[in-house]
Amino acid sequence: AKSAYKPYLTMLETWIHNGIIDDPYGEFMVQENKDIIHHESSLEQEFNDKFWSRRYLLQRNNTPILFQSSSDMILNTGKYLNAIRESAFDYNDDINIDMSTSILRIDKQLLMNNHKKLEYTIREKDLDETIEEACL
Repeated sequence: AKSAYKPYLTMLETWIHNGIIDDPYGEFMVQENKDIIHHESSLEQEFNDKFWSRRYLLQRNNTPILFQSSSDMILNTGKYLNAIRESAFDYNDDINIDMSTSILRIDKQLLMNNHKKLEYTIREKDLDETIEEACL
């Protein structure tokens, strides 16, 4: 029974640590919205709130009971990491560097706090035992 949930946990870890969906069969709780077309030349579309809020969607029917209470946190943690990873660009101006460094420090702290909350939630629910019971 333990081996049955390992691929799902691997997908979950990849999402919350890297902001990447590695789900070849569409079984993960977070799915990329393929209707949103990614145009590298359209920075306005790429980085507006609507784009990022609709790019990744929570699939409630693919969310295990164990993760339902923290599903929004899981979704937002991965989305946040993905946005940071995809929006990284070079700065030529020292002022921009100082400002962006300050913003990234704040963002990193917020992200770490969300990640710690998620890890605490998973640890407190005795993950292995709960998932094993759910799979039986």
